[in-house]
Amino acid sequence: MSLSQRDSVSASVPMPGEPSRARRGNWFLISAADLIDFTLTESPSNTAPGKGDVMALRTKPFTSIRGKLMAAFLFFVIIPTLVIFWSYARSSKEAVANGVYSANQELVDRSAKSANDVASRMIKALSLLELDLQEYYGDGVSNWTTDYGDYYKVATLQKRMSTIRDLLLDSGSFLIFSDFKELAVSTLNSFDMRQNFAVFLQEPWYLQGKENKGFPQWFLPFLLKHSIGYTGAAQEGGYLALSRSIHDEKVTYDFGVALIGVPVETAFAQSTVREEGLLPSLLLWDGGRTATDSQGNRVIDLSETEMAELQRAPGEIKHLRDAEGRLYMVNVSEVPELGMSILRPVPEKQFLADLEKRMSRSVFSILAVFVLGILIFVLFLIRFTSPIASLLRSMKQVGDGDFRTSVQVKGNDEIALLGNNFNRMVTRLAELVQRLDEEQKLKEEANFQSLQAQINPHFLFNTLNSIKLMAMLSNTNRNVSNMITALGKLLEFSMKFNQRFVTLGQELDYLELYMSLQKMRFQDQIEIELRVPEELKDVYVLKFSLQPLVENSIVHGGKLPLHIVIGAEAGSGGTLQVSIRDDGNGVTEEQLAEIMDRLEQSHAKYSGIGISNVDRRIKLYFGESYGVTLHRVDSGGLEATIKFPLRKEAPP
Repeated sequence: MSLSQRDSVSASVPMPGEPSRARRGNWFLISAADLIDFTLTESPSNTAPGKGDVMALRTKPFTSIRGKLMAAFLFFVIIPTLVIFWSYARSSKEAVANGVYSANQELVDRSAKSANDVASRMIKALSLLELDLQEYYGDGVSNWTTDYGDYYKVATLQKRMSTIRDLLLDSGSFLIFSDFKELAVSTLNSFDMRQNFAVFLQEPWYLQGKENKGFPQWFLPFLLKHSIGYTGAAQEGGYLALSRSIHDEKVTYDFGVALIGVPVETAFAQSTVREEGLLPSLLLWDGGRTATDSQGNRVIDLSETEMAELQRAPGEIKHLRDAEGRLYMVNVSEVPELGMSILRPVPEKQFLADLEKRMSRSVFSILAVFVLGILIFVLFLIRFTSPIASLLRSMKQVGDGDFRTSVQVKGNDEIALLGNNFNRMVTRLAELVQRLDEEQKLKEEANFQSLQAQINPHFLFNTLNSIKLMAMLSNTNRNVSNMITALGKLLEFSMKFNQRFVTLGQELDYLELYMSLQKMRFQDQIEIELRVPEELKDVYVLKFSLQPLVENSIVHGGKLPLHIVIGAEAGSGGTLQVSIRDDGNGVTEEQLAEIMDRLEQSHAKYSGIGISNVDRRIKLYFGESYGVTLHRVDSGGLEATIKFPLRKEAPP
C-alpha cells in the first residue's frame, strides 16, 4: 500500500471527538435508522415490525387514520345533521300545527262573530217590528178581510216586515207575526194568513213566546214546514230562529208573537256539511256535557277532563277524541248573544298527513345524499390515505435493511412532500451505508498494512546503515553516503514521531531532510528559503502536510533552477497560515480551475500522499474552514496556502 492510500484510509476513520464529514455522515445514518425503527415499532424493545404489525393496523379500523376520520365524520357531521333535521322536523310539525290551529281559530272566530252579528240584527229586527206593529196594528185588524182600512194596515205591515228583512237580514231570512186573535203575517212566499194562523196556535215557538212574556227564545235548528211557505233559498240546514211576544205600551199587554229566522249557514258563515266518519266541522256547545251539531243532534259526550280542555286559555291548542279514538284539534269561540260556543274540530291526521309525506321524502332524500356523500368521502379518504399506507410499507422495508424501496409520489400536498423527503432520506441512507462499507474495508486493509509497516522501516533502516558502511569502506562517491544518511534520518523521523500531529518546527526539520535529498538529486538547482518566525515553530500542525506541496512545486514547477519560499504567519481568528510559493512556470486560470476541481476528488493526487489527501485530512481533523488553497502568482509560479488552527498543544 502507498502512502497516499494509507492517508486515504486515515482520512476515512476520524479520531473520537474530532469534527469530520465522515463523522457527521455516520451520525445522520444512525439517527435516521433509529428514527425509522422508532416509528415502525410498537414496543420499547425497538424490534422491527413484522407483517403482523401492519395487519394489526388493518384489523383495528378505529386506530387508523381512516377510522378516525370516518368516526369524526360520523359523530361531528352526520349525527349532528340528523339531530338538527329531526329537531327541525319536530319543530316544523309543531309550527304547522300552530299555523293550522291559528288559521282555524280565525275561521271559527269569524263564524262566531257572524253568528253574534246575525243574532244582534235579529234582535234589532224584532225591535223594529215591534215598533211597526205598535204603529200599524193599533186596536187590531180583525176585519182585514172585509174592511179596507184594516186590510191596508195588514198590507203596510207586510211591506214593513219585508223592508226590515232586506235591511237587517238577507233574502233567505223570514219574519212571521201572529196575534192572539186571527191575524198571521209573514215575508214567506205562498203564505196563507188564515190557514197558517190556525197552524201557529200549535207551534212551539208561538206557545213558548206567548208564555215567556217578552223574554226572547232561540231555536236551533228551526225547521220551517213547506206547507207554511218558503223563502226561495235552500232550507236543508234549517234556521237560527228567535221568537218573542210583542208588547204594546199603550194598553200594557201582549197582543201577539213574532218569529225571525235566518239560515244556519248564513248565521254561522260556514257550511255545515259533515264528512262521513268524522265529526262535523261545526259543533255547538253550551258549556255542558254535550256538544251538538247545527241540527241539534248530540254528537259527542264530554268528560270533565275534556270540558276542562275546552276551557283552556285562548291560543292554546285544545284536543278531543271521538268515539273511534281519532284525535282532533278543536278551536273554540264564544257567541255571547246566543249564550253558547262554536267548536271547530279538525282531525290532526288530515293536515299532518301531507306534512308526514313531505318529511318522509325529505328524510329519504337526506339519507340518500348522506349515503352518496359517505361513499364519495370514503373514496377520497382511501385516495388520500393510500400514500400513507405505501409509506408505511416502505418504512418497514427500510427498517428491515432494504434500501431499494421508494414511495410513489403524486401531487404536491403534504403527503407528497413527506414521500419526497422519505425517498431522499432512503437514497442518502443507501449511500452512507455503502460508504461505511467501503471505509470499513479500507480500515481493515490499513490495519493489515500497518502491521507490516511496523517491520519494514526497521529492516530498511538497518539495511541502509549497512549500505552506507560498505560505501564508506569502498571509497564510493561521497554523495551516496550523504543521501543514504539523509534517507535514514527521514526513516528515523517517521518511526520516532508516530503521532498524527507535530510542531511546525519538527515538520520543517523533516522537510529539510527531504530537500537535502532533492538537492543532491537535482544537483543543487533547487533552493528553499524559510521565512517562519521562531514563535510559530511551537504551533502544532498535521504531520506530513508540507512535503506534498513542496514536492508538487518541484515536480510541476517546470524549470530549473527553482526557488521555493516557505512562510508562516498568524492569521485572524486564531489561525496559522503556511504558504509555499515557487517561481516556476505556473499555470493558467483554466488549469488552476481544473486543479481545484481535481482537488475536490478523493482519487486526485500529484505526488507522494497527494495534495488532495492533505486537504481532506486537514478538513477531517480541523473542519471545513481549514485546508489547502492554490492561486497563481503575478510574477510567475504557484502559491499554496495551508490554513491550520493556531494551537500550542497537540490535539487529542
